[in-house]
Amino acid sequence: HWCPPCRGFTPKLGATYSKLAESQPGQFEVVFVSSDRSPEEFQEYFASMPWKFAATFQDAETRQALGQLFGVQGIPTLCLITPDGHVVAMEGREKIMEDPAGSNFPWGSLEPPPAPEEDEAPP
Repeated sequence: HWCPPCRGFTPKLGATYSKLAESQPGQFEVVFVSSDRSPEEFQEYFASMPWKFAATFQDAETRQALGQLFGVQGIPTLCLITPDGHVVAMEGREKIMEDPAGSNFPWGSLEPPPAPEEDEAPP
C-alpha cells in the first residue's frame, strides 16, 4: 500500500478489531474509508482487512463528506462513533496504539453530552 503510516497502523487496528470481535461480539465495527488512488488499490488493500464494511472507492461523494464531517486532516484517521453518530473519540488511532488489547474499550463515553437548556448559550 502506498501510505507508510497506514501500512503500520492497519495491522494494529486489525488485531484490536479481531480481539474485540471475539471478546465483545457486535460491539465494535470498522467502516473503512479509502484514500487509495485507484479501485484496484482499494480492492487489494480492503481485502487484507478483517472488517467487512467500507465506503467504496467509487463513492467519492460519501468519502469526501465523511472527511469533512469528521475534519480529517491526514491519514490514517480513526474516529470512534456510536451507531447513532455520537463521537466517542476523534483520536481513535491513538486509543488503539495505547490500548491494542482493547482493555479500555470503548475508550470514551457512549452517551452524548446533555443538550443545553433552551435559554443557555452553547459553550
